[in-house]
Amino acid sequence: MIDCGEASELITAYVDGELQQDDEERLCDHLDQCPECREKLDFERDAKEIVKLQHAPRPSPTKVRKRIVDGVMRASEAPGQARPGSPGHARLKPLMVSLMFILALLCGVALLLRSANPRAEAPTAPKASRAAGAGGLRYEAAPTEIIPKPF
Repeated sequence: MIDCGEASELITAYVDGELQQDDEERLCDHLDQCPECREKLDFERDAKEIVKLQHAPRPSPTKVRKRIVDGVMRASEAPGQARPGSPGHARLKPLMVSLMFILALLCGVALLLRSANPRAEAPTAPKASRAAGAGGLRYEAAPTEIIPKPF
């Protein structure tokens, strides 16, 4: 038979349903003989029930649930909006792939043309600077030769 100290250590595990068969039997034998430990057992059960009630999930208000469900239904029925996995999305995928290919092709052609004619860049705008002591702006001439910039 176990003493009150050992029983006190086992009571919480007993209330939580975590005791093995032999420990549970020894504790029950002790509880049959000890009113103080039965009182501790009742206290632990009550405490667990209070904690359970305090942390129980509360249902959301009916209005909130209805608004959420209505919003989801409207979003799923919205015409013209393709979502992944929807039939509209499947039709758009080949179109997007084709457009990306055309865009890549145009970028490649533009790079080839630029590398073939490096002077085709637009000249830089004249720079403005303050004339010494004049108080006004003086414009410098644009450079006559444009040097291509590296990529």
